[in-house]
Amino acid sequence: MSDPTNLSATEIKVQDLATLVAGLNRFLMRLSNMPAFQEAGLGLAEWSALSLIAGKGDINNRQLANALGVSPQRINQITDTLRGSGLVSASASADDARKKIINITQLGSARLTELDAKLQAKISLILRKRPGVLRRANTIVNKTLMRLVAPVQTKEMKDAKSRPDA
Repeated sequence: MSDPTNLSATEIKVQDLATLVAGLNRFLMRLSNMPAFQEAGLGLAEWSALSLIAGKGDINNRQLANALGVSPQRINQITDTLRGSGLVSASASADDARKKIINITQLGSARLTELDAKLQAKISLILRKRPGVLRRANTIVNKTLMRLVAPVQTKEMKDAKSRPDA
């Protein structure tokens, strides 16, 4: 076993990834328990979905599921909750009537803007001396580390499509 104080710049410890995942999980749980989320009546999954819908415009359930990394069934639950609250609407796709296009409503946009403003104030206060840290973290996780699991996801998707029951 190597001494952690003598790691070269190229040595990677898998335990660091586990620590990162655990830390992000704790962060997300605590984030979702903040009063701002409770006041908005949104959970973390609903906020994430609403943010993506607002940012991408017309999006269908499959695209939303892929972007969030959750199952189509979970996306149906999330979008049903958001529709029930009047925060999104769904309409048939012009290309394929079986696909539903999800759009944010005015109420959804207002609720998201209000929650984001509260979060922005807190995030800015905490990260004021570290501009760009969230952008860099996003790059590391979504562009670099996702390469680790991308081949697995691709294989699982191909396997699922080739099954007769799929």
